[in-house]
Amino acid sequence: NKSGTLTVTIPAGGYIILKWLDKNIGGSDDALSIDDINISFTTVTTVSYNPILMSTTPANNASGVAVNSNLTMSFDRTITKGTGNIYIKNTTDNTTVTKAANSSDVVVSGKTVTISNLGLVASKNYAIQLDSTAFDTAGYKYAGIYNLTTWKFSTALLSVSNVNPNSNSLSFIKNASSDQVSFVYDCKQNESADLNIIDMSGKVIFAEERNFNTGNNIIQFQNLQLTNGIYILNIRNNERKSYSYCKFIID
Repeated sequence: NKSGTLTVTIPAGGYIILKWLDKNIGGSDDALSIDDINISFTTVTTVSYNPILMSTTPANNASGVAVNSNLTMSFDRTITKGTGNIYIKNTTDNTTVTKAANSSDVVVSGKTVTISNLGLVASKNYAIQLDSTAFDTAGYKYAGIYNLTTWKFSTALLSVSNVNPNSNSLSFIKNASSDQVSFVYDCKQNESADLNIIDMSGKVIFAEERNFNTGNNIIQFQNLQLTNGIYILNIRNNERKSYSYCKFIID
């Protein structure tokens, strides 16, 4: 009696064929036979070295997301920047903001990615897509996101809140009409600032940059042809990163 062990590696989807060949030696049948065959298998768990996305902020299907929010991605292992892009898709208006993974707006720290300056607009639906080449671990790439359902969220309704305490004073001084709107803007110092008039859906109706002097400045808008509704005047000082808001009504 003889026995033996043969170790083989079967690839995924492969199989083994056992074949008995009875040889004749010297013209006669050697009468060899097999009494018993025992086959045992040891399975091996496939190890994946590709990074896996574990969680996101905002979470998928989140609502009421603030327009100044960042995107955060947490992976199961340390990752590095690749060469792909991140796409912030406004599915309400069918517009896209593209961020290169190697840009300064994308910060990688260990297993976490933070993406800033998203350009989110109030009261809109968004979906995030990523190229598979955006992030990797030692050359093993993340699978990417190529649909509009894996990571989606909606932004909050436009509101006047959380005004920076360092902001200048802004107040409405004349009854609003569709052809003329006036405000007083009390500046703490000479500055250049961006002005935006926004409706309650987040749409920018008017935008320009103006220079202001220390003290009270009268701001007048004429021939805006605004329809009845609620609007917000937003003044942003980019140097001091401060905001001033004033809500007004056209009726």
